[in-house]
Amino acid sequence: MKIEQEMTIYTAADLWKSLSAYAQGIPNGENCKLDLSGVPELDTAGAQILLMTRTVAVSRGNQFYIENISQPAKESLDLLGLASNLLPAGS
Repeated sequence: MKIEQEMTIYTAADLWKSLSAYAQGIPNGENCKLDLSGVPELDTAGAQILLMTRTVAVSRGNQFYIENISQPAKESLDLLGLASNLLPAGS
């Protein structure tokens, strides 16, 4: 799933609806993949949405991946100390 909007407190409710539906709709054993290359801004609410999406995916037996990430979103996850939890090694 590709996200091409800010992931902030202002978009969190709508993003959660979309991402939770996506994560719950993935067949068990398949991967939950997110492309964040079009995310211009990510704040703590956006990071929480990512963590909750990962929780839903993993609870269903799926792997969670962020395949691509914009520089602003990566910098936010780095500042929050979440990059190592959410991004693949070497990102």
